[in-house]
Formats: sequence, C-alpha cells, structure tokens
Amino acid sequence: MVNPPTRKFTGTLTYTITAPDNWAVRYTKGTSPADPSATSGTGLAAKAVFTETIGSGMAVGDSLIVKAIAYNSDGSSVSSIVSETYKKVNAIPDPVFDPDGTRTAYRYNTNTLTVQIACAYAGSEIYYTLDGSDPVIGAANTYKYSGLSKVVISGNVTIRAIAYDPADDIYSHVVPSQYVYSDQMDKPYFQILQNGTWMGLD
Repeated sequence: MVNPPTRKFTGTLTYTITAPDNWAVRYTKGTSPADPSATSGTGLAAKAVFTETIGSGMAVGDSLIVKAIAYNSDGSSVSSIVSETYKKVNAIPDPVFDPDGTRTAYRYNTNTLTVQIACAYAGSEIYYTLDGSDPVIGAANTYKYSGLSKVVISGNVTIRAIAYDPADDIYSHVVPSQYVYSDQMDKPYFQILQNGTWMGLD
C-alpha cells in the first residue's frame, strides 16, 4: 500500500500509495500525523495511485511519516494501519584510494601493490571487490576493508569500493579504481631520426 518501506535517504525520495483492487484507501502524512480511518484522511479510490517526491524542502534530520488504511465500499471491513517513516540524513562521502586509480589507471611494476581505502565519515564501513563487480555486503566476493590489513594486489586489478553507514543504513556511490601492472615502466626510451621520421627504440 505504501512503498518503499521505512528508510533513511539522502537528497530526495519518491514514495507511492496504491489502493488495492476493490478497496479504497485513506492516508495521512506529516511529522506527527493522526491515524487515518474509513472516514478521515485523504481518500484514494480503488486502484488509484498517489506519488510524491520529498526531500528538497527538508533539512537533514527531518522525517515524514505516512500512514494509510484500506477499507471496502461500505466501511465494514478496514485494514490495519500501515505506517512508514522517511528520514533525511547526511550523504556519505565516496571512498578514496591511495594510490589513486579512479581517474586514470595507476601503473606499477612491482610484484605486488598495497592499496589503502578510506572514507571521511565517522563510523562508516568500507566494502570492496577485486573481480570488477559491485560490492554487496554479505556476498562471497565482497570483503570488508580493514586499515590494518590493507589490500594487496598483483597483476591488473580493478577495485570497486563502497562506504556504508550502519547507523543510518545508507551507502555512498560505488567507486572503481584501476591498477595496471607493467614491467616496461623502468626501461629507457630513445628516439632517433631515420629518413626524416622519428623512430622509437626501447
């Protein structure tokens, strides 16, 4: 009836109230709305949908509570009240890498490379993958970052990382950082002029 379920959000959020087949809906909304009933609240006819986008006029920490009930045509049967709360919270900064391969691939020529990942948000956790897929908390290929262990890679690897705030249940963007192994980095490069054309020599 009311979707999405209770959640915290950054920026804006769009929610919908949908009336089931053969049932009307009444709803209330606000910071402390009264309970709707078959005779009170804003009405929606059967199969009708109400959609609203919130957040642009809300300060961080503000909440909107949406309550709704469904009832039959004569009001003799009324559902229990559905209540969902949407709270605006601070966005989490994206994770950063050292060395950084987010804008252009970071090239290295050592057997391994140690990469550090950080997020400038108190209490946040960082999760990452090494196979190019987006990190999903709890998935077998997703690792929780620890500043003590760091990330040690070899060969060509793309690390994809996300920051997560367990207190507010919100996420940053997924950030990819690419690392390319090359054993050519330390070889000198010369040019000679041959028949009027510059020729490169390794």
